[in-house]
Amino acid sequence: EEILTVHCQSKDDDLGGHAVAVGATYHWDFGTNLLGGTLFWCKLAIEDKRIFFVAYDDDSREPGFGSWAACDDRLYGMPQDRLPFLKALWT
Repeated sequence: EEILTVHCQSKDDDLGGHAVAVGATYHWDFGTNLLGGTLFWCKLAIEDKRIFFVAYDDDSREPGFGSWAACDDRLYGMPQDRLPFLKALWT
């Protein structure tokens, strides 16, 4: 069975690596900095494929933060109030 490894962090918080089974979810909560500047980035890995992406950025104009869906060939952003969008391709 394939296992997706998820490792997310910010400048101040390293959430560590987590093994996520296919079809399962990984979730975390965080507070934003009132002055802005909150930034989380993540690395996803499965077998020999990798994706690096910004998961949350206070300063971004990207659709609002919601969920991410890792598929066979790409990563989709799944905002709560908008249509899914292509975030990144596996490398």
